[in-house]
Amino acid sequence: MKAEMNKIPYASVVGSLMYGMVYIRPNIAYDVRVVNLFMSNPGKEHWTTVSRIHVCACETKAGPWGPRAEEFKKRKKNKEVGRGV
Repeated sequence: MKAEMNKIPYASVVGSLMYGMVYIRPNIAYDVRVVNLFMSNPGKEHWTTVSRIHVCACETKAGPWGPRAEEFKKRKKNKEVGRGV
């Protein structure tokens, strides 16, 4: 089980969710905090939960994962993200 989980980028995906939580989806903060508690020893059920949170975060229209990703990147480059612009 541990060897199987070593192949999964759990920490990287949780880090991406943290970024999204701070800038565009504060409503996933509690969920991200809970999965972050298992960062040192994640199991398959934790990976399933992270995947579900990621799907939820992808539904945003203005985020780095959504359909308007290019617009988000331009706003981030111009430092307009996080200021309510």
